Amino acid sequence: MNPRVSIPFTDDVSGESIRLNFIYYNGRLFGESTRNEYRLTGLTRYLRSRGADVGDVLSLSKTAGGHYALSLIPGHGAETDMSEDTEIIQLSGNWKTIKGGRFA
Repeated sequence: MNPRVSIPFTDDVSGESIRLNFIYYNGRLFGESTRNEYRLTGLTRYLRSRGADVGDVLSLSKTAGGHYALSLIPGHGAETDMSEDTEIIQLSGNWKTIKGGRFA
């Protein structure tokens, strides 16, 4: 139940290594919860350290050599110059961190 894998990413700008967790919350399949979804966790510290703000773009990519990279592109969200086949997730003003079951 809830299999996960830790994936090492490298920040394109600083070269810093960060491990993100890719988790499949599958409790619904076992009758344990209503969840049947994938999540990428471990980004909060990275986003805060980079001063992420509404409208910034988080870029996650895989290099030709098979390594994973991430970067935070400040600015204007979907207006950022990216290729047509790029999928964009724009940070909104309503993301929250949950600590101890409570919103922080």
